[in-house]
Amino acid sequence: MTVQLLKDVAFTDPAGNVISAATFQLINANLQATNNAEFNVSLQDFATVTETSNPYNEMRCKFAYWISETTRTSGTNTPLWLANAEERTEFFRFDPSADIYDGLDLEEKCMKYLETVLLPAMGATIGGE
Repeated sequence: MTVQLLKDVAFTDPAGNVISAATFQLINANLQATNNAEFNVSLQDFATVTETSNPYNEMRCKFAYWISETTRTSGTNTPLWLANAEERTEFFRFDPSADIYDGLDLEEKCMKYLETVLLPAMGATIGGE
């Protein structure tokens, strides 16, 4: 398996630092998926059946970034963690059951979320877009 990188990202980090060509990498991810199902028969007529199903999906992911691809490959710069300022943590949570994540593996879902949701919300541009 090859680690996916998102390169050449221009953005302003939560501390206000302007970074012109960052490289991002997924560091940690986990998926919690459950389906709470319930079956009930009415005690009034013993014939009426109620069934419910409540699926729950949540992906948690943590991203690191380097200020440039050169600093990542040279090993001279420790990566920084992308902070989730809203929840005051290093993890981001999202529902991976949306259509845009269909057919993607765990890493691909997180990287797609980074590219299509997180970075645009931060006003980032990717590859000079």
